[in-house]
This record gives sequence, structure tokens and C-alpha cells, in this order.
Amino acid sequence: MSRRALRLAEKRPLAPSAEHQALAAAWLHYSAGKYSERDPEFEAWERLEDLVFHDPETGWAVIDLMWRDAADDRMLATIAAGPVEDLLVRHGDAFIDRVYLLARREPRFRKLLGAVWRNGMSEPVWQKLQSIAGPSF
Repeated sequence: MSRRALRLAEKRPLAPSAEHQALAAAWLHYSAGKYSERDPEFEAWERLEDLVFHDPETGWAVIDLMWRDAADDRMLATIAAGPVEDLLVRHGDAFIDRVYLLARREPRFRKLLGAVWRNGMSEPVWQKLQSIAGPSF
């Protein structure tokens, strides 16, 4: 990894704002229930999806809050198969080194990665993810 790539990979997510924290909490609460588009918290799911696709730095900051606050393995798997997978499919080249380094430091995040599916990830992103991901759960 080049020095520039290492600096980018070590970059911390944006400092969490009250808005990011509220979004993370609403997404987790919505995802813990029975998914319904009529639920007022469905907007949190849509908002995070929009951030992951169009403002990935902010999306990454919210994801960073969510996995830390996830109540159990089921929620870790939901985060993995949702926003983490979407981020890596759409912006994998820009984020895989950060994901890798975080997984090296955080066993719980490494475990989460075991529930990420390849979907449309590029081969290099998928291979690097597989080299650090915990076992599927």
C-alpha cells in the first residue's frame, strides 16, 4: 500500500454530528422491527441509502456509528448486507483500505464483514474483503 493510500485508509470517518447519530439510531430501530414502508423510520433507511450512493463519506460516518451500536449479530448482519455491501459495491476502491484497517483493529467489525455478499463488487475489492472478513454467521 502506498503512503497516500495508507493515509486515506487511516482517515477516520467524519466526526459524528447529532444528525448522523439520529440517523444511525433511527436506521437501527427501523431495521430491528418488521420492515414496513409505512413506518415513519423508513425514511432513515432511504436517507442512508442515498448517502451511501451519493455522499459516501457521510454514509461511512453513519455506518461507523451503527455497527458500534448494533445490539446483536442479527443487526450486524443487517448492516453488512445493507449499507456496508452497498458502499463496497458502489465505492469499493475508495473505501476498501479503510474497511480493511478497521477490521484489523476491531474484531466486531471483522465479524460483520463475514456477512457481506459479493454482489457487484470488483474482484480486487472482493479479494481484499475476503482476506480480512470473519467467518459467515
